[in-house]
Amino acid sequence: MKTSKFFLGANSDTGFKSYFEQLQAKENGLQLLILKGGAGSGKSSLMKRVLSFAKERGHEVEIIPCASDPYSLDAVIDHTQGFAIMDGTAPHVTDPVLAGVSSHIIYTGDLWDVKKLQSKKAEIEPLAEKISDCHKSATAYIKSVSSLLCENMSYAEKFIDKDKASSFAHRLTNEVLCEANGKVTKRLLSAVSVDELVVFEKTPFILSDKVYVLCDKWGAVANYILGKIYLAAREQKQEVIYCPCSVISGKCDHLIFPRSRISIVTQNRFHSFSDGEKIDLGGFYENLPLSAHLEKRLSVAEKIIPLAASCVGEAKALHDILEKYYVEAMDFSGMDSLFSKILSTFYSQNM
Repeated sequence: MKTSKFFLGANSDTGFKSYFEQLQAKENGLQLLILKGGAGSGKSSLMKRVLSFAKERGHEVEIIPCASDPYSLDAVIDHTQGFAIMDGTAPHVTDPVLAGVSSHIIYTGDLWDVKKLQSKKAEIEPLAEKISDCHKSATAYIKSVSSLLCENMSYAEKFIDKDKASSFAHRLTNEVLCEANGKVTKRLLSAVSVDELVVFEKTPFILSDKVYVLCDKWGAVANYILGKIYLAAREQKQEVIYCPCSVISGKCDHLIFPRSRISIVTQNRFHSFSDGEKIDLGGFYENLPLSAHLEKRLSVAEKIIPLAASCVGEAKALHDILEKYYVEAMDFSGMDSLFSKILSTFYSQNM
């Protein structure tokens, strides 16, 4: 049984970036159940029950934690069953594409005491606004980090030994290629989360037998090599999990090839891997002048990331207070029947 972890959405330099729409992609062939309901209405708990049920049966499961609260779930994908269940509320609002055919909705909000919630409007409304402000501040900090690191990458790109880097990329490409046709799946392996940058370090090792770790302080060579490998892999229609950087839009951080069971990941000041075959890319730069500005920008970026994470942490603390109002207004006795409905609808053949 394989159980991997990824994020499908996170705060980025352009605001909240979501990849949840992939769960309704035709090529995935998933039956998708979308949960609708407010904070504390039991969505994550219901997904955790589905997760436990699938794991007990030895299914291949993908766990999607919430970047704003890694102990809460945004989605669970049961690849063995061809079933996914997700939180379809803000900031990743999702509506069914083929309603009743391949995508379905359950309203956990049907179990609310509406009058009780309405009576608490004066407390709930300002909390929601403060949470939104916290996430806006996190985005502003992340945008600053992105600007600093992009400036470093842009500078370092001019000194890449492209012949050497292209040759190395070609070698790795030949290693990851296999005969099977497949699709591109986008996943986030890391995200600015509650009080820290969270990295699911174990996931590449769960999905691969060999992991190459590209160590690149400035990011330019790693991005160049991964870009070359990705383009070649797509030309050959290889199955690949493409992991973009959650901080810098357009930058590739990691590639995972499930069929060949090889991963190529990036290590830098912000995320590292304790295992794998480490490859120092410093030698792929040709006469890179190490100006004081390079180090200063990197140092400042390192100091700003915790500020962004603290904003997410503050939002989480406020969200916990908000949840209490919904918990007090919920009739959780109805959750058992919802769980039974899910099993009878989507798991009846394997129960």
